[in-house]
Formats: sequence, C-alpha cells, structure tokens
Amino acid sequence: MDIGIAGHGFVGTALHRLLERNPDNVVAVYDKYLSEHAAASDLERLNRCDVVFVAVPTPYDGARDACDLTAVREIVERVNVPICIKSTVPPGTVDALVAETGKTIAFSPEYVGERPGHPWPDADSAGFVICGGDAHACAAVREAYRGVSSPPLRFVETSAVAAELVKYMENAFLATKVTFANQFYDLARAANVDFAELRSLFLLDRRVGDSHTDVYAERGFGGRCLPKDLHVIAAWARERTDAGLLDAVLAYNERLRARTASSQAEGVQRVSVSADRVAARTAASENGSAVRSNRIQPPD
Repeated sequence: MDIGIAGHGFVGTALHRLLERNPDNVVAVYDKYLSEHAAASDLERLNRCDVVFVAVPTPYDGARDACDLTAVREIVERVNVPICIKSTVPPGTVDALVAETGKTIAFSPEYVGERPGHPWPDADSAGFVICGGDAHACAAVREAYRGVSSPPLRFVETSAVAAELVKYMENAFLATKVTFANQFYDLARAANVDFAELRSLFLLDRRVGDSHTDVYAERGFGGRCLPKDLHVIAAWARERTDAGLLDAVLAYNERLRARTASSQAEGVQRVSVSADRVAARTAASENGSAVRSNRIQPPD
C-alpha cells in the first residue's frame, strides 16, 4: 500500500516507523520545514498514495482563542486522495472541510507519548485505533494499519465529530487529574500529611490509575498538548454550553504555574517524595507483596 505522511515531526515520525513495519507498505513523506522532504516532488508524490495522514501542528492561537488550522488546511487543499487527519482539531473540523472541499476525509486521534517513560512510547502502544469520517477514508486507514502490530490493533469506527471530541475529552481529563493531584498536595501540606504517603494510599484504589498524579516543584500541567488542547476545547465549549469545569481547571492551573514562577525565583527545590518508605509500609500491609512505586513522571 502506498501511504503518505504530511508532517514529519514527533507524531509523523512515530507513525512512519509503525507503518513501515509492514513490508508491503511504501511510505512517502512531505514536510515543508524539512529540506529532505520539502521538494515539490514530495508533495506531488502524496497524490499518488492510497491515503495521506496529516500530522502537522495545530497550535493554540491566543489572540483568537482558537485552534490554528492553517497547516491542516494547506495540506487538505493540496491533496486529492483520501485523507486522515492525525493532528488534534476541534470538533466539526472534518465535517466543515468536507463541506468546503468535497474531499474524502477522516480523523484519527494519535496516542503516542513524547516524554521519556511515557506508558505509550510507540504509535501502536495504546492497542487501538479510532477513526471517524468518510467510510472510504476509514477503510483506507484500516488497511494502512494492517499487519503493523501483533496482536492486531483494535480498530473502532465512529463519526468524525466523536473521534475529534474524544481526543479533547481525554486530554481535558488528564489535565483535570493533574490539577486535582496538585490540589490535594496542598491539602496534605495543610493537614501535615506526607503527600507521597497520601498518594500511595489513594492509588490502592485501582479505579484511579497512577498516571498524572505526581506533583512537582513546577506545579500544574504544561508541555505541548494539555495547555493548548484545554484552551481550545474550553473556548469551543463556551460558544455552545457551560464550560465551567474546564474554565476552573484552566484558572487553577494558571495560579499553580504562577506560584511555580514565584517559588523558582526564591530558589525552591524540586518536590521530594519518600517513595521507598511508603512502598515499604504498604508492602508490609499486603503480606510483603510488592506495590507500585511513586515513580516520578512529569505530566504530558
């Protein structure tokens, strides 16, 4: 299968590695910011592919309080074969692009993690692929993923809007989880309780899950994805319904980040955790069985 990738940053590169696991796949790359993939012939090559994955930046535009879709639109305008957008875009983007262009477009959220130690280091680590939109485009995406992972990836089809929205739902949940943990870090301090011990007790309930529950001297969530995605979905929500929770998470995170800046100016060191002591206590209470340690994992 001939597969195109527009955008060869972190997501595009991870997708490239995955798709090339199937020797029957031939992957063509276009990225106007990389000299080795920026030629006009590279762009033309995309239009000879069976499907093109779009993995270009979609930054938050603070001036407009919206997602900047310039790079996505540029590729969609130039590609005439089935398209699958991997870049995170607001709900309704694919339907709007289809209405404007009449092209065959689907959306599939990406789940590969950027930071070291992320539980999903590869493009197939999540074990599933969600794809929504045009049936022909979704079929092409399914075929592109065939034979790249063992066991085979679970392929779930839905509407384009549902696929777009679930990516924001997940990132908004993780951002909320980070701020929740930070809130209870402060409550633990107020109660003179060791947060490391509190966190370990909290994580005994397996429904919770340990990701995004560590707290750092650099408080709250940062990085490339969570801040921009939460700003975008909150702005989208305000135009349609009550965005109170999302706005509260954003506001609280801004206060946390401001406190970080203030603390760093005063030379405050990284938050320490007594993981070994807590693990030993908990292990003893479980007849010596090992428990998960409080490993340090920065938020996405």
